[in-house]
Formats: sequence, C-alpha cells, structure tokens
Amino acid sequence: MTADPARRITPVVRVAPAKLNLTLAVVGRRPDGYHTLHSVMAPLALADRLSLTPDPSPDARDSLRVEGFDAGPLAGNLVLRAVDATRRALRAHAAEPPPALAIRLDKRIPVAAGLAGGSSDAA
Repeated sequence: MTADPARRITPVVRVAPAKLNLTLAVVGRRPDGYHTLHSVMAPLALADRLSLTPDPSPDARDSLRVEGFDAGPLAGNLVLRAVDATRRALRAHAAEPPPALAIRLDKRIPVAAGLAGGSSDAA
C-alpha cells in the first residue's frame, strides 16, 4: 500500500522582512520614464510570514488567508497579484499549469506604515 502523495505536501514558508528608508532621493530619469533613485535603508527584525501550500485537487483555486494586521481587500493584495503574474509568465513555458496555492499570511508589519510590508510579501 502506498501513501497518498497529497498528504506529504509540505508548505513553503518564507519570512518577509520590513525595512526602513533612512534616505530616499530621486537622482534622475531613465529612458523608460521611470525615476532613478538613491536610497539608504535599514532592515528591521519585524517581519510577516508567508506559508504556501500546493493544492493539487482539480477544482482548487489560489486562496489567501490573512492573520494579524488587516491587509485590506484581498482583490488588490500584492501577494495574489504576484502569484497571478507568475502564473501568466509560466503559461508559455509549462506543459501543465502549476497547482493552486493555499497561502497564509501572518501579517505583523502594519499596513501603510512605510515599512515595505506589502512589497516584501509579494517578493
């Protein structure tokens, strides 16, 4: 008798650290219209924690559960937007679509505090 492989799926867990910009200066403009920046930043011990668990069931969809600080509406969440962008990029190269992800975000970085919590989570 073999074990069900779905029961052996372990989540991928990553820490998404906060940072504090000590200085931020616009020092130019690139040919593509974006600005060139110069920044001095300090990493902080404060961090969110992301847990991603593949769900191989056929009708599964990506889901996000947030605990801790309120992260606002899920529709515009940077984590889900990053997952969606990755899926679109993979479509052209993958024989099969990757499995859906059950994502848990332990939100410890306050939202809109200027500590790059959303950007760190998405990365």
